[in-house]
Amino acid sequence: MLFLDVMHQASTICNIPREILDIIVYEVAVAQPLGPISNPLLFTCKFFHNSLTITERESYSLYSRIFTAKFDVGASIRRFGPRSQYTSNLASQCRVYCDTLDFIRRRGSIYSHDLEHHFMEAFLMLTESDGKNWVQLEHAGLPRLVNDFIHNCLWRGADLNAGWPEETTINSLALWLAWFTCTKERLQAESLQHRNNMIGMVMPYVHLAFRYPAFHAPDNHYWFPLPSEYENSYPASVRTAHGPWPLYRNQKSIRNVITHYGKELTFSTPLISQAAKLIYFSRREVEPIRIPPHLPLNREHALQQGLEFGPTQEDVNEFNTFPQAKLLPKQTWNWLDELSEEQRKLERSGSWHRSLRTASAKWDNDWERWVSCHELLKEPEAKGAVYAFGMMNGLWQGRLLVANEPAYMALATTAQRPPTFLQNDPFITGRPIYMRLREHHCIDPRNPVPVGGAGDDYDDGVTNGWFGPIRRHFETQGKLTWVAAGDDHEYVYETFVEGRPNSHSPETCRMCIAGREMEEEEEQLRSHAVTESLRSASEETASPPPSSPHQQYEDDFAEAGLGREQEDDYDDEVRNVCSGIIDIIFTGGTEERHGRAWDFYRYYGRVRAWDGLIALVRVRVDVNGHDDLREGRMVIRGYVLAGQNFVGTWRYWAPDMHSFPLEGPIVLSKRE
Repeated sequence: MLFLDVMHQASTICNIPREILDIIVYEVAVAQPLGPISNPLLFTCKFFHNSLTITERESYSLYSRIFTAKFDVGASIRRFGPRSQYTSNLASQCRVYCDTLDFIRRRGSIYSHDLEHHFMEAFLMLTESDGKNWVQLEHAGLPRLVNDFIHNCLWRGADLNAGWPEETTINSLALWLAWFTCTKERLQAESLQHRNNMIGMVMPYVHLAFRYPAFHAPDNHYWFPLPSEYENSYPASVRTAHGPWPLYRNQKSIRNVITHYGKELTFSTPLISQAAKLIYFSRREVEPIRIPPHLPLNREHALQQGLEFGPTQEDVNEFNTFPQAKLLPKQTWNWLDELSEEQRKLERSGSWHRSLRTASAKWDNDWERWVSCHELLKEPEAKGAVYAFGMMNGLWQGRLLVANEPAYMALATTAQRPPTFLQNDPFITGRPIYMRLREHHCIDPRNPVPVGGAGDDYDDGVTNGWFGPIRRHFETQGKLTWVAAGDDHEYVYETFVEGRPNSHSPETCRMCIAGREMEEEEEQLRSHAVTESLRSASEETASPPPSSPHQQYEDDFAEAGLGREQEDDYDDEVRNVCSGIIDIIFTGGTEERHGRAWDFYRYYGRVRAWDGLIALVRVRVDVNGHDDLREGRMVIRGYVLAGQNFVGTWRYWAPDMHSFPLEGPIVLSKRE
């Protein structure tokens, strides 16, 4: 048993065993779980302050237990592996998060030099939140601080930036935090003036696709890493008044080196345009679309009037009922009580799985993009799933905004913000969009449909959904068969159905085979290390080897505050179950009732494996399904965020990939 050093301590309380004091401090701390840690013993005397401080090695176990009681830890295990749960790492994270809560609670200044640090920590907390983190930040008053910053500082420096708000890390974090903390009650409570002010402040980020990037890397690329000759200069099709196009993110400005759960990592600044679109659309739809009284009541009434196509009052009501930008669900402290036993077991596994139902798990794909999709010229050391298969399967509803083309092109050719920009929204038309999509998976060892484009490392065929010319494709018996023009080969994909297993076999899957070979090699290296350690131990020159009987005492040491501190590469491993999927294709269209109201379209596209970017080609069709190209093809690109919102931009198809397109924002949410 460990005791405090009380040789020179006269007070009786100082003779209490350390284990008992830890229990006392723990119970006091968790009795008031909200806010920074309450530890009155720290202020009784210098002896207790020095002994029980969070930076003391003997206190690691105590504060790691307090941390798991006050904050959520499930996401850290999935994203960083077992090392994240070392007592030293949990204790240090406890200190960081409590400092941030204290800064917010004490109404830290929006002009503070360390505001960006605290915004970053709050953002990390919310991406890891299953309930506790969200409640902690709400209790501390994060929404108030974020709102103050947005209304007073978001446009700071615009006068030195041609009148436009800057794309900085702190601005991006502020808008993302505003989205994380946005609730239906807060939206409804906003005054019309406040709502319009918010819309105006984010409007440039929403509309100016030629100035603020919408993707982690331009959509003309499918394959990564990019060629080494791009290191000094990225290619450009055209140069607008705002700079070269397409937009490549400034690698230096988006790199944020942080230490998180004892691990140093590079975290890229989240795309500011994504958060801005969610904020913009969510506030635009507070006021529902007004229903013109001359519209037929429903489809039956329309047919009685001889109207086969066009919206009815019932159609407009349906569109108003379901959100375009679906708000994040409100979280609760006792979130674990809401899970079934099967879901709890899955949560305790510590691995990412698409069936996870916790709030933080919805952000795991986004997290992988933030930490792994910023280096365009080299592969990351390890990367998890950037798209959870099945997410796009189902019915999606939303709206795309169409600009006045002369006004849009005028903005692209003028660097300075027009004085009337905020008063005259260039996107004057909003169009409802419905699409029911089906996912089709290429299962290893089958080969995927070749990527299209010019084969020049610049044009990978995004204007055709990253496909080459298509001869035909058809679906039958649960499979999609795709035939490319000039290619007699039939590429077969399996149509995804929730709950139905695919044909993946670890015996034939090349990814599984490579994984087993890697595990065997690692085991050989580990076995060799054990042998060498045993040889050294016999010479009394080394400590016990890995996997020795001493391992069974490690938990006891950790409980006493003596957990491992040595680096162990194996504890960084994050393993996911192989699905065998090597490519995902989408097909779909507009259902009958929505097509009668808002026109019929068909869709096809695929996922970019590097970052989960989705490209969909939209083609107008007649009621019989035949292509009607009078409207022209549209290419929609975007990401699924938190598994519930599709956020991106659309552009019209053009035969020349180097032409500058008319683009606009699009936001949809998944209905079913």
